[in-house]
Amino acid sequence: MGNNNTSLKSTMNLGLILGVILMILHLLFWLVNHDGVKYSALINYTAIAICIFKGTKSFRDEERGGIMSYGQALRFGANTGFFSSVVYALFFYVFITVIDPEFIERARLLTEESMYNLGSTEEDIDLIMSIKEVFQNPVLWAISEIITFSFIGFVVSLITSIFVKNEGDPFNTNRSEIK
Repeated sequence: MGNNNTSLKSTMNLGLILGVILMILHLLFWLVNHDGVKYSALINYTAIAICIFKGTKSFRDEERGGIMSYGQALRFGANTGFFSSVVYALFFYVFITVIDPEFIERARLLTEESMYNLGSTEEDIDLIMSIKEVFQNPVLWAISEIITFSFIGFVVSLITSIFVKNEGDPFNTNRSEIK
């Protein structure tokens, strides 16, 4: 049971760190006035992958004696992704309600413009924009950030867990000493 508490505490701490990193990246992109920066998603995904990989590997080596199954690594990484998404979503809610309340409107206009550029008909654009109007609520945006970043954290963990797992010596029968 103590190991689960250590794991939870570690994922919460790492999630807080990753959430702050994502907040800083968001603010940097916003400060240089790049709402739709082409590489911002790639930079965010890279930060997520590095944090989850390094954090899971560090936890495996420091808290688990170098032994961690694929499932344990996946759970650790996915929990980290979830906690970071909650931290980021809280920031994002404050960002779109206090720091930059015009963000939602700019996002709507950007979507409409990109649909025009793709050759969508006026009827299609009106239909999509009327559907999208329902989701223009800051709370729903924050919730969608939790879902999105949790999913990204899970997918990243699926991949990084392949490299972090270390089952140890399968012929070692005395596995009771492993945390």
